[in-house]
Amino acid sequence: MGRLVGSSANSANSASISVDGKWIVTGSEDGAVRVWNAETRAEKARFIAFNDGEWLAMTPDGYYNTSANGGKYVNVRVGNTVTGIDRYRSTFNKPAVVTARLSNPARMTHNGTITSVAVNSGGTRIASVSHDKSIKLWDLESGRLLRTITNIGGYANAVSFSPDGRRLIHGAEDKTVRIWDAETGAAVRTITGHTGFVNEARYSPDGKRIASCADDKLIKIWDASDQGSATGREIRTLTGHTDLVPVVAWSPDGRRIASGSDATEKAIRIWDAESGRVLQTIAGQGGRIRALAYSPDGKKIASSALEDKAVKIWDAETGKLIRSIPVKDNGGVYSLAWSPDGKRLATGAIYGGDDDDYNHVQIWNTETGEAIRTIWERGGVFSLAFTPDGRRIVAGCTFSDAWFIKVYDALTGNEL
Repeated sequence: MGRLVGSSANSANSASISVDGKWIVTGSEDGAVRVWNAETRAEKARFIAFNDGEWLAMTPDGYYNTSANGGKYVNVRVGNTVTGIDRYRSTFNKPAVVTARLSNPARMTHNGTITSVAVNSGGTRIASVSHDKSIKLWDLESGRLLRTITNIGGYANAVSFSPDGRRLIHGAEDKTVRIWDAETGAAVRTITGHTGFVNEARYSPDGKRIASCADDKLIKIWDASDQGSATGREIRTLTGHTDLVPVVAWSPDGRRIASGSDATEKAIRIWDAESGRVLQTIAGQGGRIRALAYSPDGKKIASSALEDKAVKIWDAETGKLIRSIPVKDNGGVYSLAWSPDGKRLATGAIYGGDDDDYNHVQIWNTETGEAIRTIWERGGVFSLAFTPDGRRIVAGCTFSDAWFIKVYDALTGNEL
């Protein structure tokens, strides 16, 4: 490949090339890890305080930059933070102890916390929304950015597709529900009527109605017709919650709506979507509800609350607790998603604790409550979605210095 020109050229102990072939990483006696452009041989970056740089390697996902110290521990660098983690010795046996995400043209990224990801019914597109106040549409297979939508009304907590994939919908900080053409990114409709931040807006399974929930403690049902004077009109307002409403979900048959409330009420309510009548109130959620979803057959509801130490599965008809799945005390489960066959539940955590308690995606057996797989991440997972075939999981990951959308194999847990 030719000789690298620079202060470490004659003292390099090890070298590795990135997966895409664009970058060379070298470790040298002066304790520095240097990154070089493989084509121009120019030094791109220099990382300090990595001991003697004796062992150096690039692992497949290419995010972390690490080095070993005599086999005793591994220094893991995330952004500008270096942490010694002994447990990685069993994972990264020397010399394979370095990963650095230097360049990946397919990496899906935002410029702020990714609050929501969604997959269309065809399994070909990902939609994401972020605190950078944009919605982005991606090709799922290649990771290529297809479109960016701005002027979305401020911050948004959730984005979703219409059942036919033609529309994108979200609630916004400016108290509106906004609908976009998923192909062109053009604004289709802005719906007003709430008096607080609209946390979520979801199409009914038949695409004819929209349910939204907001900080004004209300759930509203809207006409979702694309044509005629009735489009966007308010059909019904559901009242009864005594605190702000962060989440709302339709049953698969469109006959019921489930909603979850915040800190003081800590309750799930199940509503008759036609009459607006409360059918069930499920109290004792243990904290602020942040995720709520019907199972694909409509018989169960899964929920998670930030302060709770369990993800819970309820009987959607009776409100009876079916299963409580324990999570780590500081797990902070913020997101969940059912697999299309209803046999698995994926959960995402937003923060962790000490060395062996990183943020993670976990996949659970919904019949037994047993953990099937854990995918460790050094970033909070605010949103998850299965692809329609159940083979992949899309996650919005927020790191201290970066914001990525990642796609995992749902069976192996490997990043794709």
